[in-house]
Amino acid sequence: MGQLSRYGELLAARLNGIVGSPLPSRLKWRIFRTYLGLLGRRPLTRGTGVLHVPVLDYRVATYSLWYLQYLYEEIFIFLRYLFRAERDDPYIIDCGSNIGMSILFFKTLYPEATVVGFEPAEHAYSLLEENVAANELDGVSVNRLAVGREEAEVDFYLDPDNPASLVMSTVPMRMGKERCKVRQVQLSKYVNREVDFLKLDVEGAESAVLEELIESGRIAAIDQMVVEYHHHIERGEDEFGAFLRQLEARGFGYQIAGVCPPAVQQERGHDFQDVHIYAYRKSRSASR
Repeated sequence: MGQLSRYGELLAARLNGIVGSPLPSRLKWRIFRTYLGLLGRRPLTRGTGVLHVPVLDYRVATYSLWYLQYLYEEIFIFLRYLFRAERDDPYIIDCGSNIGMSILFFKTLYPEATVVGFEPAEHAYSLLEENVAANELDGVSVNRLAVGREEAEVDFYLDPDNPASLVMSTVPMRMGKERCKVRQVQLSKYVNREVDFLKLDVEGAESAVLEELIESGRIAAIDQMVVEYHHHIERGEDEFGAFLRQLEARGFGYQIAGVCPPAVQQERGHDFQDVHIYAYRKSRSASR
């Protein structure tokens, strides 16, 4: 009975969060109803076979029900990439698209949006491409490319046991199981118009991408962004402040979310930490 009670409390908390969110009313019940459907698909275990699962009005190909539930909860329930566009057809760049759940979120919010996605991992990209095509997502283009400081062929570190793992990276400290080569491009080449929203979740390459956008001057075309900053991806290196100062110097304000476990505080640890940054151009915000 205790476990059932905790499950009920979890659902109530998720429902209250969705109801109280700034999501359009037309989406709230649909999103929660889909969440209930995903929770009902047991067991939520990792796997390697391709599954096809209904999500809202979409049909999503995934290697794992567990990962699909995790992604749905992060993106559609916790709203990690929610933003307010000032037009119905925003231009969105999605770096680290994985199998495409973030793109489905953007197109759910803004059906007329143009979205450009980047995903270097072969197997994740295969499902990303399938999910875009199968759901007939107009205005979406995806690229099997990494983003970084320079145009080059670079090492990419992956997990063969989790073909769409969320921690594959061009940074060996993040994922060092196996290595392959992928093509890397400069993101500035794709910032050819005003970008309403940039999602940057590139598992340790975020500093290099930001520096290249600054050096090219294309950072000025970006209005809002969410960055997953991977703090202590190299143990002992503290560069988060420098990253934030670069945003400040280019006119961005920001909000930050992160959790430090008590055990880390007790041991003065240098543990890896995901830090969520929502950044917005202050001059444009002030003029609205």
